[in-house]
Amino acid sequence: MGDCRSIYLNACAEVASDLASNGFHYLKSRQLMIKQDLDLTFRISFQSDPSNWLPKESVEGVITGANARDVFASTKAVEREATIHGFVSMLVWWNVGSSRMQTWRRSLQHPVRTDDVVAGGALGDLVGNGRTWMIVNLANRAARAERVRTVANLIRKWALPYFQHLREPGKIVDELVKAPNEVFGIFFSLEYVACHGSKVAARSIIKRHLSTYPYLRGSYKQALSEFRQNGLPRPHTRYGDGGVQLALVALALGLEPMKRRGDSPDD
Repeated sequence: MGDCRSIYLNACAEVASDLASNGFHYLKSRQLMIKQDLDLTFRISFQSDPSNWLPKESVEGVITGANARDVFASTKAVEREATIHGFVSMLVWWNVGSSRMQTWRRSLQHPVRTDDVVAGGALGDLVGNGRTWMIVNLANRAARAERVRTVANLIRKWALPYFQHLREPGKIVDELVKAPNEVFGIFFSLEYVACHGSKVAARSIIKRHLSTYPYLRGSYKQALSEFRQNGLPRPHTRYGDGGVQLALVALALGLEPMKRRGDSPDD
């Protein structure tokens, strides 16, 4: 499968080369692009699949059911193409780190996490409306160059403006308080607002979340009681359902009192 690995690594290097003019430094050994911007660190990373495969005899000049530019092709089209050309996947991830957030987290008595990540996910999460998963098959030689360009263009069109947006914490806080944000998710949202906004604003997000998902209230209240009795776990611990994790974050960030039972924000 050495050919698969080479195809994937060469594609990563091509995308990185295309984005070099935007200030990204490429770490070839980690397939990771990094750009430092004052407090923030922007990261684009690539991943492939150990089950990649190529046919014994190469097939030239055939795309077969999948447009060369379309990295959001239907499952049927992707499968049809793979039966002829094989499959060499490229997954594209992003995340943004903040040294300010990391310092703030580590200043807490019971941090939920101690790294610098503010938000992150798959590149497809940022693209258009309702598109959430990219399937980039590099096996088809006739489509490979176009798909590499498409990945670079998607990063430039969607990820870079979003990175720029994250340089304005005040606007982000206002957005997170007004409405749920699928890119941040509930837990990153709470941390971000507690750090850059206020505890009052963060509590309003908990109240909204419990109102939207009332089935979490029971486990949330029970977990509050148990954490108060038994203490909070080490950073980066995840367990239980969403209500349990929400209770953990609420207590760790001081959004719920730790030393008394009190009322939960949905009461």
